[in-house]
Amino acid sequence: TPWRRIVGLHRKGNGIEGAGSPLPPIAKALQVGPLDEMLPAAVEAVADAENDRPAGFYRHLARDLRARVGEGRTGRALLKSLDRHRLDLVATALTGDGKRALEATLAPILRGAVTTDDILRYRLTEADIENFARLLEVMERVRPESAPLVILARRRFSGARGQTMDEVLVN
Repeated sequence: TPWRRIVGLHRKGNGIEGAGSPLPPIAKALQVGPLDEMLPAAVEAVADAENDRPAGFYRHLARDLRARVGEGRTGRALLKSLDRHRLDLVATALTGDGKRALEATLAPILRGAVTTDDILRYRLTEADIENFARLLEVMERVRPESAPLVILARRRFSGARGQTMDEVLVN
């Protein structure tokens, strides 16, 4: 995998000798975290605006949903592409347009969801398809290198009105 774990920040010095700082305090100061945590945290932030669930509820739901989606062949291919483009997803979600498009896309799907079954049984409406299309437009504009993921997602969602999230994401 091309991803490397960042453990600290080298400051002061010539690149070989100098002072370093461990990453957790720096990440906290910058209000960022590991990429694997940022997307579930974004889901939680969007969902918490709509609900009064306990802290961590949607983060755990997002992790469980990822495991369920990975059970299907289509889901595994989608997750592989999501993993390859996770920086693009985070970069999109950090823009104003991306955050609003993500909120509009996730809010109706997450509203009232308690289990992964609730999400996977959700039937997509025309408005949901339009929200996904809008989110993908923003992603394409913000991160043009995300084109492979955008193409895959458009293919999965473009004609999905009336289908369940399970039909679109897993099978």
